[in-house]
Amino acid sequence: MNAIITASTMDRELLRSAPPWRYRSDPAKYAGYSLEQSPSFHIDVHLSGETTTVVDRETGVFGIGASPREALDDFRRAVREHLDVLERQESLSDDLTAQFQYLRERLL
Repeated sequence: MNAIITASTMDRELLRSAPPWRYRSDPAKYAGYSLEQSPSFHIDVHLSGETTTVVDRETGVFGIGASPREALDDFRRAVREHLDVLERQESLSDDLTAQFQYLRERLL
Protein backbone atom coordinates (compact mmCIF):
# COMPACT_ATOMS: atom_id res chain seq x y z
CA MET A 1 0.00 0.00 0.00
CA ASN A 2 1.48 3.35 -1.00
CA ALA A 3 0.27 6.63 0.41
CA ILE A 4 1.13 10.27 0.16
CA ILE A 5 0.58 11.82 3.55
CA THR A 6 -0.09 15.53 3.55
CA ALA A 7 -0.33 18.08 6.33
CA SER A 8 -4.08 17.54 6.52
CA THR A 9 -3.65 13.92 7.62
CA MET A 10 -0.59 14.28 9.84
CA ASP A 11 -0.48 15.84 13.26
CA ARG A 12 0.21 19.55 13.07
CA GLU A 13 3.14 19.03 15.46
CA LEU A 14 4.99 17.07 12.78
CA LEU A 15 4.33 19.38 9.86
CA ARG A 16 4.61 22.89 11.16
CA SER A 17 4.82 25.97 9.01
CA ALA A 18 5.29 29.56 10.08
CA PRO A 19 2.72 30.99 9.70
CA PRO A 20 0.44 28.18 8.52
CA TRP A 21 -2.47 30.48 7.65
CA ARG A 22 -2.56 33.94 6.16
CA TYR A 23 -5.55 36.17 5.70
CA ARG A 24 -5.52 38.47 2.72
CA SER A 25 -8.06 41.14 2.06
CA ASP A 26 -8.40 42.28 -1.54
CA PRO A 27 -10.21 45.63 -1.74
CA ALA A 28 -11.30 44.88 -5.32
CA LYS A 29 -13.03 41.70 -4.17
CA TYR A 30 -14.50 40.23 -1.06
CA ALA A 31 -12.16 39.02 1.64
CA GLY A 32 -10.21 35.90 0.77
CA TYR A 33 -8.09 33.30 2.43
CA SER A 34 -5.02 31.49 1.26
CA LEU A 35 -3.30 28.52 2.81
CA GLU A 36 0.43 28.17 2.75
CA GLN A 37 1.54 24.75 3.78
CA SER A 38 4.93 23.31 4.37
CA PRO A 39 6.14 20.46 2.19
CA SER A 40 4.83 17.06 3.19
CA PHE A 41 6.54 13.73 3.65
CA HIS A 42 6.01 11.24 0.85
CA ILE A 43 5.74 7.93 2.59
CA ASP A 44 5.01 4.33 1.80
CA VAL A 45 2.81 2.38 4.19
CA HIS A 46 3.38 -1.37 4.35
CA LEU A 47 0.96 -3.70 6.10
CA SER A 48 2.24 -7.15 7.00
CA GLY A 49 0.19 -9.28 9.33
CA GLU A 50 -0.21 -7.29 12.51
CA THR A 51 2.65 -4.89 11.73
CA THR A 52 2.49 -1.55 9.94
CA THR A 53 5.63 0.13 8.62
CA VAL A 54 5.78 3.75 7.47
CA VAL A 55 8.83 4.66 5.34
CA ASP A 56 9.81 8.11 4.06
CA ARG A 57 10.76 7.72 0.40
CA GLU A 58 13.40 10.46 0.43
CA THR A 59 15.39 9.57 3.55
CA GLY A 60 14.52 5.98 4.35
CA VAL A 61 13.53 6.99 7.89
CA PHE A 62 10.82 4.61 9.08
CA GLY A 63 8.46 3.80 11.90
CA ILE A 64 6.92 0.49 12.94
CA GLY A 65 3.81 -0.24 14.98
CA ALA A 66 0.96 -2.62 15.61
CA SER A 67 -1.38 -0.11 13.93
CA PRO A 68 -0.97 2.68 11.39
CA ARG A 69 -1.27 5.21 14.23
CA GLU A 70 1.51 3.54 16.22
CA ALA A 71 3.68 3.36 13.09
CA LEU A 72 3.16 7.09 12.45
CA ASP A 73 4.00 7.89 16.08
CA ASP A 74 7.19 5.84 15.79
CA PHE A 75 7.95 7.55 12.46
CA ARG A 76 7.61 10.98 14.10
CA ARG A 77 10.07 9.99 16.82
CA ALA A 78 12.51 8.57 14.28
CA VAL A 79 12.35 11.70 12.10
CA ARG A 80 13.02 13.98 15.08
CA GLU A 81 15.86 11.75 16.25
CA HIS A 82 17.45 11.68 12.79
CA LEU A 83 17.21 15.46 12.50
CA ASP A 84 18.74 15.83 15.97
CA VAL A 85 21.67 13.58 15.00
CA LEU A 86 22.25 15.56 11.79
CA GLU A 87 22.12 18.88 13.65
CA ARG A 88 24.84 17.74 16.06
CA GLN A 89 27.37 16.85 13.35
CA GLU A 90 30.29 19.19 12.71
CA SER A 91 30.10 18.51 8.98
CA LEU A 92 27.84 16.55 6.64
CA SER A 93 28.26 14.92 3.26
CA ASP A 94 26.25 16.34 0.37
CA ASP A 95 23.65 13.58 0.74
CA LEU A 96 23.24 14.15 4.48
CA THR A 97 23.08 17.93 3.95
CA ALA A 98 20.21 17.33 1.53
CA GLN A 99 18.47 15.12 4.12
CA PHE A 100 19.00 17.76 6.79
CA GLN A 101 17.42 20.45 4.61
CA TYR A 102 14.58 18.13 3.60
CA LEU A 103 13.72 17.35 7.23
CA ARG A 104 14.03 20.96 8.42
CA GLU A 105 11.65 22.10 5.66
CA ARG A 106 9.07 19.64 6.93
CA LEU A 107 9.52 20.06 10.67
CA LEU A 108 10.40 23.68 11.29
